[in-house]
Amino acid sequence: MAQSPLGGRTVLYLSGATGHSGYWLLERLKREHYAGAIRCLVRPHSDTSHLDGCNLTTEKIVGDLSDRDLVTASMDGAKVVLHIASIEHSGAVVDAAVRNRVEWVILFIRLGDTRSTKAHRLSTSRSRTISSG
Repeated sequence: MAQSPLGGRTVLYLSGATGHSGYWLLERLKREHYAGAIRCLVRPHSDTSHLDGCNLTTEKIVGDLSDRDLVTASMDGAKVVLHIASIEHSGAVVDAAVRNRVEWVILFIRLGDTRSTKAHRLSTSRSRTISSG
């Protein structure tokens, strides 16, 4: 990957930044005066105007969560992952986090709107899937 504009800061990796929940998360980070760096994976045709104008230190990686190699490469250097995008890609996000030795992975998943009832959990040594039924 090219040189990051985040300047060696602790990196928060965020999926779903351009969606409804992403909007409110960025607003909360602004209210809390979050000073860390935020790397966001955004789809090529997403409206990034809120992300661009949020006055937080951000880096946009253009791509898709279905591209496992991109997810892994773009997560390099992240300490925390907040995955608020589709549950369908949670496995790829957790796998990338394990490969990158991310310290924390937080999955925000609303199970009521999904076709799948699987949630993913990250342990210190491996990733495992926990089925809700």
